[in-house]
Amino acid sequence: MKTLKHEVELQSELNEEILTTLKQETVKSYQELVIANFLTLNGIRYLYEEPYQYRTYTVDKRQYKPDFYLPDYDIYIEHYGIDRNGKTAPYIDNKKYLESMEWKRKLHSEKETICIETFSYEYTEKILLTNLKDKLLKYDVIFRQLTKAELNDLLKDPIEDNRFTKLFTTFLNHYKSNMHSLDDLKIKAKESERTILFLKLFEFIFNEYKKFQERNNCIDFDDMIVKALESIENGKYKHGYKHIFIDEFQDISTTRAKLIQKLLPINNTSITAVGDDWQSINRFAGSNIKIIQEFDKIFGITEIVALDYTFRFDNIVSDVASNFIQKNPYQIKKDIKTIKEQNPNKFSLLLYWTTGDDKGDLETILNLIYKKEQNQNKTIMILARYNFLFKELKDITKKYQNFEIIFSTVHSSKGNEADYVIILNMNNGKFGFPSKIEDDPILDIVVPEEDDFEDAEERRLFYVALTRTKGTIFLLSNMYEQSIFIKELIDENNDEIFFLNDPKVQLMHCPECKTGFLKKHTENNDKDKHFYGCSNFPRCKYTENIHYCPKCNSEVFKNKEKKIASCSNNDCNFEAELCIKCSGYMIERNGKYGDFLGCENYPNCNYSKSIEKTI
Repeated sequence: MKTLKHEVELQSELNEEILTTLKQETVKSYQELVIANFLTLNGIRYLYEEPYQYRTYTVDKRQYKPDFYLPDYDIYIEHYGIDRNGKTAPYIDNKKYLESMEWKRKLHSEKETICIETFSYEYTEKILLTNLKDKLLKYDVIFRQLTKAELNDLLKDPIEDNRFTKLFTTFLNHYKSNMHSLDDLKIKAKESERTILFLKLFEFIFNEYKKFQERNNCIDFDDMIVKALESIENGKYKHGYKHIFIDEFQDISTTRAKLIQKLLPINNTSITAVGDDWQSINRFAGSNIKIIQEFDKIFGITEIVALDYTFRFDNIVSDVASNFIQKNPYQIKKDIKTIKEQNPNKFSLLLYWTTGDDKGDLETILNLIYKKEQNQNKTIMILARYNFLFKELKDITKKYQNFEIIFSTVHSSKGNEADYVIILNMNNGKFGFPSKIEDDPILDIVVPEEDDFEDAEERRLFYVALTRTKGTIFLLSNMYEQSIFIKELIDENNDEIFFLNDPKVQLMHCPECKTGFLKKHTENNDKDKHFYGCSNFPRCKYTENIHYCPKCNSEVFKNKEKKIASCSNNDCNFEAELCIKCSGYMIERNGKYGDFLGCENYPNCNYSKSIEKTI
């Protein structure tokens, strides 16, 4: 039989996961999840943690919210995490928990409300749902078999099921934080039938949302800002502050900026704001980059003090990151100076072409760092655009006990630093970097206006990723699916990037379409024969035979810009100039008039030239 201890262990395993019911609600414990799904599958409507119908909150205590409420029967359900001896899990204060139980029982008794109680020991004894059914039947609760349509609806893909809810909450956040009115939005939406329909739904749900707030005497975060503004405008609030200091000003929203504007005239107050528009990465949460970029227009006469020295990274990282971010002409121009200078014997930016084995690739990088640092205590920050990209990787850190290894999304990394930074999945695609996930067009009428520059916010996000390092950055990318950011870094900073696992791979651009890369393929009829084809196939059908070194038989790579071919084997010094007529390379031949250079593709190519002799 399972014990409460076993349930504690199970819960600890589930703490890392989001517990989602069939109705796509998030609950706090696995046993609550079981109860919620039981009610749903038996056609019993419930509300999770609905505020109690009578006011209970005080200055020291929040409003009481029972676990479940059945609105069709006016019945509450409380699930208590105790065993048959009244003991709670070890991490819970047993005395306080039992006192809370008694307070709830007394409250329901005084207010004459029905509250059904369930317990953890019922679950461990496998009688929880049987007992719950019996308890509900005593109050004439009707158990109903769901229709096929209802079951199909419950078993939908959760992502599809949640799409409207996510859209609504995001829209609501921007609607409030940017102080929109429905009338203005209706004018903006007049050309889109879909947006007009959404606004009708939004207006109805928003009115219900406001009624809920009034009924439960609660406000949300944006309400706090708006009500503070109203108090200032109505003369109800005055302050004695002479100075207001604001950090991370690049993340300020429209409502917060207006609140600051209203506070300044009250006491002839001055404002000092510290911020960096290069690191404005929270537009999705309501921040408005225009406020810092147009600071003097909004707040009046302004003195700018440039904080243009960094103690974190060296001059190469600074130059690469600064040039990258300032490709966007709308970013404020800056000249960042560094205390550190790059060691001439090392590279700060290292590019690693991935193999398809995410765990193996990460281990390769960590082993490189370990080989260099040995038992030194170093911090390593592993960054990715999305959290799910770490799912299969975190367990490998156990091998590197002397390192402090941190996994973080780029958004969460802001303000942090590490000796080494590893940026994963620098690929093209939906979950790549830059991310290709597009916001619903409906949000365009409420989100702050963005710079008219492609991937502007993603560019700022990558700048943040690059500047987390105190030393070296490892960029991991699929050679054939590399992101536009990686391509740009290679094109603009070729001398500053070291290619870890193939220093010549940047020479493999498709000569026909210019955008693809030559990818090795096997001949259909002969697995020992290979050729190169463009990664943009079938849009580009360029192919090229593989050439082999006449000295060691390794593959030869060609650099058409430098007009040379060189062996891929680092231990071989073969190098030859390229044929100007075809894709071959020139090799030394002997003829009746002496030695000369002829194309390796002879007789298909008859180009030749004399050997230049030096005295």
